[in-house]
Amino acid sequence: MKTHGGQRTGSGRKRTLLNTRRMWVLREQGKSYRQIAEAFDIPTHIVSYYFRFIAPKENNDKGQ
Repeated sequence: MKTHGGQRTGSGRKRTLLNTRRMWVLREQGKSYRQIAEAFDIPTHIVSYYFRFIAPKENNDKGQ
């Protein structure tokens, strides 16, 4: 497939790797987004983004 605009495979910002199972365990234990972020040494906005946008899509894909 030919692309326009100089897109190259592997270019751009790399995704932050998350242990989502552990994030859910911490959240179910009542931990705040800030506490979860500190446990993973990542910014709080990444944890917030995961729970607000990515997690709901993952649950919908599983048919829940």
